[in-house]
Parts: sequence; structure tokens; C-alpha cells
Amino acid sequence: MPPGVTPTKGRTSRRGVRSRFPRTGSRLSLQSPIWERFTMYAIIEHSGSQRHVSKDEQILVDLLDEGQSKVGQKVTFDKVLVVGAAGGSAKLGQPYVSGATVVGEVVEPLVKGEKIHIQKFREKKTWRKKTGHRQQYTLVKVTAING
Repeated sequence: MPPGVTPTKGRTSRRGVRSRFPRTGSRLSLQSPIWERFTMYAIIEHSGSQRHVSKDEQILVDLLDEGQSKVGQKVTFDKVLVVGAAGGSAKLGQPYVSGATVVGEVVEPLVKGEKIHIQKFREKKTWRKKTGHRQQYTLVKVTAING
């Protein structure tokens, strides 16, 4: 075993270090405490993408109000595709569930994402170009799922 590594419960990998996730008993059941977080979920459409959200989850959405929104401001997502519970019952929309909304509040109005570097070059030439981009987001906490 490498120095500084403490053995844990679970199976042993090829390097002799035990994995965090044991092979037996690793499957989640609905009685598992982790599913208490996901009692109600929804799939929403925002800015051309679909997101799986649950109550009290914090999500990054595209920048709202050009970053001028206030902390605690309510945000309503009305394009809800699916509303369901952990037990298996779900309402499917065609394309949206009528009357269903997801309500959230702004936690942080302006969050900068990870910097992306773009490098261009031409073979056998001395031409190189390096640019970058950093996306801006708004951090929203989902407070209620109605539907």
C-alpha cells in the first residue's frame, strides 16, 4: 500500500488501495437516506437546454437581467417538461406540463464560469492566435416545485 494511504471499507483495486464504494450493497434503494433530498423533481427547459432540478438545489443558469438582479429576487421557470416524485409517479408534458412551475430565488447574481482557452495555428507557418472566453452565470436556489 502506498505511504499516506489509509485502508477503507470496500473492495481493493489493482493498486492495492481500497475503493470508497464497495461492490456489495452499493445500490441505492428508495429507503436510502440520500433519496430524501429527491422527493420531488422536475425537468425544466431554460436557454435552450434541459435541466433536472429538485427542491433546495442550487443551479447555474444563464445570466439574468445582465447581472443586475438582486439577491433574493424570485425567478419562475414555467417551461416544465416533467414533474415527478421519487416513488415513480410523474406527469409528462406535451411539450410542457400545464400549470406547472418551478420557483427559485437568486443566491448570487453574477458568477463567472471557468476560463476557456482557444488556440489556433497554421502548420508550417509562424501564425498563432490565442483567445479566451469566460461565461457568466446566475446562481439560483430552487425553492418550490408546483405541479
